[in-house]
Formats: sequence, C-alpha cells, structure tokens
Amino acid sequence: MDRELTTYGGPIEEDEEDDGSGDSGDGGGSAEDGTEDEEVPDPTVLTLTAGADGTIPIKEEWLGKGFYIVRKGNDKDRTMSPAQELNIPLRPDAPTPTGEDVDPSNPTELAKLKDLAPNTAYDVSSDGGKTWATKTTDGNGVIKGLDAPETYVVRVSATDTNFKGKVSGEMELGSFQLTVTFMANGEKHQEVKVYYARKLTPVPAVPPKKDAGDQILAGTWCKDGW
Repeated sequence: MDRELTTYGGPIEEDEEDDGSGDSGDGGGSAEDGTEDEEVPDPTVLTLTAGADGTIPIKEEWLGKGFYIVRKGNDKDRTMSPAQELNIPLRPDAPTPTGEDVDPSNPTELAKLKDLAPNTAYDVSSDGGKTWATKTTDGNGVIKGLDAPETYVVRVSATDTNFKGKVSGEMELGSFQLTVTFMANGEKHQEVKVYYARKLTPVPAVPPKKDAGDQILAGTWCKDGW
C-alpha cells in the first residue's frame, strides 16, 4: 500500500493564527527592521509502497529528520488519510572504550572493555564488524570475558527506543603466553607456545619409534618465566 512521506528536516511547529496585524507570528524579520526571514527548505515528497509485512525500510539519510506520513487514496473507495508526524532519531554516537589485557594474576576474567555506559547492551566484534555478539556491561560499564589477543570494535545495540549505534574505533586487547612441553619416552620432544585460554592447535605428532616399545606422548603446562 502506498505511503507518501514529506520530509521537513525537523520537528513540526504549528502556525499561529493571523490576528490581522500583518505579523505572522513566526519570529521572522523583514527588510524594514534589518533582518532576513529564515529560509524554509522546500519539502521533498516521496511516494513509497509498503512491503508484504506492512513496513517501509528506513534509509540512512532519513535519520535525524522529520516527516509527515499519509496513506494515499485510490480514487475509488479510499481517501487520503490525515498526515501524521514521524521524527526519526539519529544513531547513538560511537562509544570510546578503553581496554584491559588479560591479567596474569587473575586470568579467569580474561580481557575487558571499560569506560562504557553501565548496564547497557553493546554489540562486540573481533572481525572488523563482519559478525557481532551482544554483551551487556556491568554496573561499572565493563564488559568482561573477552578472548585475547584480539582487536575489537563495539556499538550500542539496537533496542525498542534506538537504532544500532555507530561503530567505535579499534581496541587491541592483549594476553600472555603459556609454554606446553611435549615429552616422548621420557624425553623432551617439542615445546609449543599458546595464549592463555586459547585452544592448542595443532598438537605435535608422535615421533617415530626408536624401538619396539610403546610410544608415550605427554604434555605439561607452564607459564613463561616460571
């Protein structure tokens, strides 16, 4: 069904009635008092057809603007509806979080994003915005439990009252490494470094047998510097 949208660039203000004094009441000046009337932009009329679900997708350039919206008549059994006001808000600003690397003295909390709004849902991405995961900050505006090392971007999540926000700049979060020593037949076979809480891949292959005895491959964990 067709909808006609007229953009006016801001909130609607009702005109005051003319009292016959020649003053329109709009606060504009004239050449006589040395001021100029404020220019009002010409409205842009868009005729759009709602989809099968009864919705019209909002375009990015509509954000922060005001519209009149009417349902068009069909010249048969339906007249044009009264105009309704529709103000479309802007996206929330991009957040500016700070980061905290994985702390070796308390590594179970993993890495953190800090200085965000408390108790607020954010979309978090570690692949440049290709995929997103929703995380909610605690009462101090912190998101915990993030894998590292990674580079993150965040934005305010979409809700019933706001669109998804603008994307933040990149924030690099670091971690520390562990050394895994693989032993074969009681001898050191290979050492592999892995970041804390990360999956160890690939596991080294068992070395060739030196004799007919069973080959045993074992690994032990130790933190670098210990």
